Amino acid sequence: MSHNKIKVAGQEPDASGDISLTSLTIGDLSNVTITTPSTDQVIKYDGSGYVNATAPAGAMEYILLGQGESDAYSNSPATSMSNGQTIHIYDTAPINTIAGSTLNSTGDWYNSLSLPTGKYHIMIQTRVEFSASGYLVAGLMYSSSPRSSNLVIGDNSSSYAGGVSTTISSYLEATSGHTYNFEIITSSNIDSVANQGNTISEFTSILIMKIST
Repeated sequence: MSHNKIKVAGQEPDASGDISLTSLTIGDLSNVTITTPSTDQVIKYDGSGYVNATAPAGAMEYILLGQGESDAYSNSPATSMSNGQTIHIYDTAPINTIAGSTLNSTGDWYNSLSLPTGKYHIMIQTRVEFSASGYLVAGLMYSSSPRSSNLVIGDNSSSYAGGVSTTISSYLEATSGHTYNFEIITSSNIDSVANQGNTISEFTSILIMKIST
C-alpha cells in the first residue's frame, strides 16, 4: 500500500499516514551512539559522531608563581636592582594550567611569562630590602610599557602612592601572544642584589587567572 512506502527510523505510517515516534530515543539517530548514560552527562562530538560523555569541569585556568619558598636573591640571574630591571620570582614547583602559556626561567628563578590571547585578572605582590629610607614602584611590563596597575612599597613612597597600592590587582587583555615581565619602574635606595637575602623569594608572587578567551 502507498502509505507503507515511507519509514522513519523503521517506523511505518498507519492507515492515516501518521508515524509514531514515541518509542524512539536520541540513540536511534544514525550519527549518535549512546552507551550507558548517567545523570548530568552531555552529548559531544568526538570527531566522527556524537556520543554521551561527562560534562566539562569548567575549572579556572591560572598561573601561580612564588609560593613563599626561601632562596637568596644572589642565587638568581639578577645583576642589579636598578630601574628597568626584572624582579625574578622563585618557585620550585610553579602552577600553570593556562593552555598555550609558557613560563621562562633560569633554574627555579622565573623572569617572564608568555600569555595567549585572552582576558586576565592579575594579582602581584613583592617586598625588597632598602639601604635607607626609599621606595619601589613596579609593574607587569611588555616591551617596556606598563600592562597593569603599579604597586609601590617603601617608607618614603608617599609621592608615588597616588593611584597605586602595595598589591597589584589589575585587568589585562592580551590581543595576541606576548611575553611579560615584572619590572622595577622607578625606585630609591633599594639595597644590592647581594643584600636582598631571602626577602624577594619569600614575599614575591604572581597570580594570573584567565577570565575568558
